[in-house]
Amino acid sequence: MTSRRYRTLGDLQATVDDPYAGQVGAIGFVLHRRRPSEWSIDDHANPHLDVLAMCQAGRAHYACSGVQVEVTPGTMLLFHRQVRHSAWSDVSEPWSFYAVGFELRGGDGAAGRRLSQLPWHARPANSRQVLEEWTQLHRTWTGRLPGYSLACRGIIHTLMHHYIVAARRQQPNVPHARRLEQTLELLHANVGRIFAVEDLARRAGLSASRFRVLFRRHTGCSVTRYQNRLRIAAAADLLRSGQYSVTDAADEMGFRDVYYFSRLFKRITGMPPSAWRG
Repeated sequence: MTSRRYRTLGDLQATVDDPYAGQVGAIGFVLHRRRPSEWSIDDHANPHLDVLAMCQAGRAHYACSGVQVEVTPGTMLLFHRQVRHSAWSDVSEPWSFYAVGFELRGGDGAAGRRLSQLPWHARPANSRQVLEEWTQLHRTWTGRLPGYSLACRGIIHTLMHHYIVAARRQQPNVPHARRLEQTLELLHANVGRIFAVEDLARRAGLSASRFRVLFRRHTGCSVTRYQNRLRIAAAADLLRSGQYSVTDAADEMGFRDVYYFSRLFKRITGMPPSAWRG
């Protein structure tokens, strides 16, 4: 197999319209601070690293971009490099927190712009699970066993995903954002299945016309285009595994016409499906 035949992973992510495609580069620090009563920062900005944090216990107060927020257990925070913010631990109930500083590659492109438009604070629904992942990140980073940097990057990618999902759900600019996120979860969990707009709208409790408008505003494309790109991305994975023929990959993703599948695949990726075979 020659690598020249394939695009990079970043190219593939951009191809299928992942609006937040990016990769974790260098990791600068991983911290676990336990109830520092005198802790505060004043108009601070890290010049080189993006900083992701999560409150484990207690309370803190943050101010950024003219917004002040009380941070409580389960709250995640994301500050991009050079973004200035102030914070202080609650005097009566000092907070404990995890934080990681890392280089978000691709953060200067379209994905970075979309990330910067998300709220800088978010609360994942599964905060207990997320805190366990923070614990694992800190343990892996401080242990520094062979391969630890790869493991840490993987955990940070997962933490970023939790943050993005939570932040998107609380975006105020798209009505019914939570329902739309639930729709996206359904589509991603059933990639090979085709859902009619009317079915998705009914599940979201919206009219079909209203659903179409909000879905496009939320994702940047139509329902049909979104589903097609998900299916093509999954088909590309099957082809690259070397265990599927073009016909098999098309059938697995619900395409009954292999010629239509091939045309759509090339239109979306810029390459015929045969070029992706391992």
